[in-house]
Amino acid sequence: MDRKSLPIFAGVTAAFAASLCCVGPLLLLLLGVSGSWISTLTDFEPYRPIFILISIVLLFFASRDIYRPDTKCKEDSACAAPSTKNRRKIYLWFSSFIAFMLISSPYWLPALL
Repeated sequence: MDRKSLPIFAGVTAAFAASLCCVGPLLLLLLGVSGSWISTLTDFEPYRPIFILISIVLLFFASRDIYRPDTKCKEDSACAAPSTKNRRKIYLWFSSFIAFMLISSPYWLPALL
């Protein structure tokens, strides 16, 4: 994992942590994991705004790194290739979509159940 991919991965991880109180029990039940300890995941609810803020900040820094002109890349290096830049943009937008779905899950998930 290179330096430019790390904020994307960390942003999605923070978004998952923000939705741990809501999506976590549902995912565990769908996987067949059960137990009374699953209800303790709701204890993460007070930390949800912190994880949402961390996720937004990390995805902002990732998008800033991807869309800003890179002066450190040489003309013939792999990071200067248009296919590499386009792939990183696709990863960023896909990760942002996943983060948005995880962060907004408490609002749309009850409608599905």
